Amino acid sequence: MKAIVTGAASGLGRATAERLVDRGDVVVRVDRNNTMPEPCELCDVADAESVHKAIHRARDRLGGLDAVVHCAAINHARKGFAELSVEDWDRVVAVNLLGAVHVARACLEPLRASRGSVVLVGSVEAYAASENFSAYCVSKAGLAMFARCLAVDEPELRVTLLSPDGMDTPLIKSRQTPEERQDLMQPEHVADLILAAIGHPTDGAVAEIVVRRRRATGGS
Repeated sequence: MKAIVTGAASGLGRATAERLVDRGDVVVRVDRNNTMPEPCELCDVADAESVHKAIHRARDRLGGLDAVVHCAAINHARKGFAELSVEDWDRVVAVNLLGAVHVARACLEPLRASRGSVVLVGSVEAYAASENFSAYCVSKAGLAMFARCLAVDEPELRVTLLSPDGMDTPLIKSRQTPEERQDLMQPEHVADLILAAIGHPTDGAVAEIVVRRRRATGGS
């Protein structure tokens, strides 16, 4: 399989790229941080032109495309709605929602040719509001609807929306207290679900996956 993974410098993106490489797939990693092994491409997913150039370079390296796993995302500082600036909203929506649009558009032609897979990584917070993180929740809710619209508009693609709960990643840990970091899921385990989705028989697609962590309960 020939695949592109965004957000591949850390967290779920990194774990997914490593899992794909371990099983023998050819992967080009894409991220804005230059901490990835080759082959990789630097890209700010909020910038449509940056995405276009990076994805086309990745496509040329691969000589085709069977799957794209879009993990790139950001969060914002813990702020109530009244404290969030317009710039906070613009940046979070530009990365988390429009970034997915830019990546899907840049990958569309080769994925149509291969009848390939698209995995868009959302969040359980698309379905339930989280206090002091309204821009993040709204951006992920928009991403969830984009995944459903993409599946309807491009029926030959196999589109999967993955909505995980809290994972042990820099993005999640940066916004949580030590108490909230307990029982975080490991990104490698969630990555295994991505591999299962894109490895599903070609006559069907795994439309949505919601992964909730199991929280420890107290006891005597």
